[in-house]
Amino acid sequence: MSGRTANRIRDAGVKARFALIGIPDLENPTSVQESQLRDWHDSGKVEWWGYCSDIPAVLTMASIACLPTFYGEGVPKALIEAMASSRAIVTTDIPGCRELVAGGRSGILVPPRDIPALSAALESLILDPDRCRQMGTAGRLMVEQSLSLQQVLKETLTLYEGLVPTKVAE
Repeated sequence: MSGRTANRIRDAGVKARFALIGIPDLENPTSVQESQLRDWHDSGKVEWWGYCSDIPAVLTMASIACLPTFYGEGVPKALIEAMASSRAIVTTDIPGCRELVAGGRSGILVPPRDIPALSAALESLILDPDRCRQMGTAGRLMVEQSLSLQQVLKETLTLYEGLVPTKVAE
């Protein structure tokens, strides 16, 4: 999510509030720099809230969670938390993220670094709150059924049991 994305949506006449949560990763050269975040915030394009320890409280203020990442990071915990909070998600079509969208039921996938597609996806959900709520409900159900801690632990243990020999050689 960038100031350009927020501007495109506002320029289309859509009223929305955009908040960025988190701090730059100083060890990652592709991380958005703090000066850029401050510029977006100071210009009124987005609100940059910085580090927030109470993500459930943040999610109660949101209708949509957006993570337009463009590098592999596995399955993002931020998206799972948003889905567990019944929030529709908008994210990029990369491994780890695409598996969470479940055929478009829990959110919308966009190509990496495609600001027009990202803007269109966000705008479509902002303008259709019923669809947004339906996606949030579907995401919550997906988390309950296949992404709960108990389910993940069960599948992990099953995987490891398959790797460990059942009989030790004498």
